[in-house]
Amino acid sequence: MAYKIGNKLKVVNFEPNKIYPFGVNSEMKKCSGKIATITHVSKGHYDGNDINKYTIDLDGGLFNWADSMFESTPKIKVSKKELDTKKLKIINEINKNKDFKACFKDVSKEVNEWSNEKVLNF
Repeated sequence: MAYKIGNKLKVVNFEPNKIYPFGVNSEMKKCSGKIATITHVSKGHYDGNDINKYTIDLDGGLFNWADSMFESTPKIKVSKKELDTKKLKIINEINKNKDFKACFKDVSKEVNEWSNEKVLNF
């Protein structure tokens, strides 16, 4: 599977005796179970085959990652009513906060985290 820049994926819990393309080190193992954002996509070579090669935000782009090192984050279906309720909450937060820039930044982060877990179902 080819992931795209900006995709958010869960890093697998690395199995002790499994061989992963590009190898796995102790710093990469610290990312196990965490949500990573793809920051760069390219082609790599492993065992005579062309494979997808990624860098992620969790390690600052330091290591190479392969498809088998991620599991797709499951998405939760959300109704239009739930989405509208969320929008209204955000609008109310912005309206009551005097420091618009700080509020917008906080709300934007909350919306991104919330929406990355959802699939619109309407």
